Amino acid sequence: MNSFDIPGRVDFSIKEAQWLADLHGIEHDLRDVVRLCGKCLELMSAVPSPEQAPQKYLDAMWMAGEMSFASVVKYGRTFGSGVRRPIPLAWMKRLPPDDQKAHQYFKSLRDKFIAHSANAFEDNQVFAYLHPQFAPTEVKSIAVDTGRYVSLSSGRVERLRDLAGTLEVRVREEIASETRRVLQIARAMPLSDLLTRETDNRPIPGDADVSKGRRAP
Repeated sequence: MNSFDIPGRVDFSIKEAQWLADLHGIEHDLRDVVRLCGKCLELMSAVPSPEQAPQKYLDAMWMAGEMSFASVVKYGRTFGSGVRRPIPLAWMKRLPPDDQKAHQYFKSLRDKFIAHSANAFEDNQVFAYLHPQFAPTEVKSIAVDTGRYVSLSSGRVERLRDLAGTLEVRVREEIASETRRVLQIARAMPLSDLLTRETDNRPIPGDADVSKGRRAP
């Protein structure tokens, strides 16, 4: 249980304030996307030469690639389904055509490859090796050749960072507007009603809560 209590603060998690709460969650994710993209670009710029250090090159490219995918996953949380409302579709439709195209690319990458194996970006092909090679008389062995998309390019990472930054600005504008609206609602309520509301934070979730859905007000 989180017993952190601040005198004069009451829980105001009402339906009318839910969009404001959701916006802060979206802002947090977009901020993470920008930071992850920045770290990914730093890694990419420091990748050693494959000729001089082949194993370090492979390790660095793997790390940069996984970080680029993590940034796409974080971005996907801002428009995915769940208890939290996503970024409104109307906002996306008002973006410049290039931004809309980039958004669709990252959404498809997240939906069809990173979160689910559903497109040609992953291929596991089975081969039968015949023997002898040039005049085969039997099947010698079976092997699988695996291939997959390993990383966003640095240009794609920059594009994702810029797109997330653009949306973050829009979200902050909406937060300012929603904060003013919710403040008016709170000020219109009798003080006696506010004083009866809880003052403590919600319990900190534990391992047992991993499969439980979050309840909205």
